[in-house]
Amino acid sequence: MLGIKSMITLGLVAVIAVAAAICFRNCRTILYPPKPRPPRIATYGPYEVVSVDGGASMTVKTGRKRERSVTLEKISPPDDQWADISKKHLAEMAGGKITVRIERRGILRSVSDEESAYMSWYNDHYDHCDFCRLSPGVGPQICQEAKDRHDRMQERVVDLEAKGPLVGVCFGESGINLNLEQVKGGYAVCSPDAPKDWIKAQAEAKTAKKGLWSEAK
Repeated sequence: MLGIKSMITLGLVAVIAVAAAICFRNCRTILYPPKPRPPRIATYGPYEVVSVDGGASMTVKTGRKRERSVTLEKISPPDDQWADISKKHLAEMAGGKITVRIERRGILRSVSDEESAYMSWYNDHYDHCDFCRLSPGVGPQICQEAKDRHDRMQERVVDLEAKGPLVGVCFGESGINLNLEQVKGGYAVCSPDAPKDWIKAQAEAKTAKKGLWSEAK
């Protein structure tokens, strides 16, 4: 049997070993910090524009009877006499439909999970549905059952995010970046953490005295 001194010695050795391991791990983290996890990107839409509520906000139709607010991230519209002008410019740039790109650094369920489930069902459905296989006219036509399932899939995709407004980079029907265009024309101010090209565009709009910058002293 081990004596008391031997047991104490083994205990001290174990404590020292654990402390050394913790110290080594902490030092390694300080010297070689882990790379930040790249943001997860999801694109929602296209959604039909119901109304333009301001220079950086809209209401869109996300389902058969469902509407949702959309906020253009990292920009702020003017709240003075330029507010209505900014709103009108956004409506002109957006067109009839928009898509919303959202970045998350936390856990974000892949949108493709929902879309893949729908496509798997539709591929099987297509083989048995004469209407879908023999679609008339130019472009694909789908039966009512397939359309209903597609609408439910789109609603489910929206439900993956929080119930609040969708906040992200919005693209108009022509594919134009609405956030950047509002800043370029002097119809909105971007935040300090906005992308570098947005900040550059704002500086150029300010120099050229565009939009709200036309009255700046």
